[in-house]
This record gives sequence, structure tokens and C-alpha cells, in this order.
Amino acid sequence: MRVTTDTAEYCEHLSRQVTQAERARATAPPVPKERRIAVEELAAEGHEMCATGLIRGGLLRLRRAWIMLRADAE
Repeated sequence: MRVTTDTAEYCEHLSRQVTQAERARATAPPVPKERRIAVEELAAEGHEMCATGLIRGGLLRLRRAWIMLRADAE
């Protein structure tokens, strides 16, 4: 089990995971355009919110984007 907190460091870690998953998805079978756009928007909002100090909101969006990306990979 891994315990995390709402910190800027964890925000950066999760942001890197989302970016890696987005790159991996580029070689995976295509997903519907609406879903791809939703993931991109969530990730962009999460990155921006984390960068401006809105950590909890940024993490929420990044986690949602990461979950959607993982579901697309399965």
C-alpha cells in the first residue's frame, strides 16, 4: 500500500504518470475522439492547477485523467 498526500511533489509525480500514459496510448488502438479530448482537458487543467498551487483540484483532475487512460489501455 502506498500512502500519498496532497503535495506539490505528488502532483508532479502524478502529472508524469499521466504524460507517460498519454504517450503509451499513442501506440494503442484508437479511442473515441470525445474521450481523448476529455482526458486531454482534464490533464491540462490538472497540470495548470498544480502549477498555480491549487493542489487538491489539480490532483483530482490528474487522477481522473489517469484512470481514464488506464481504462483505455485495458
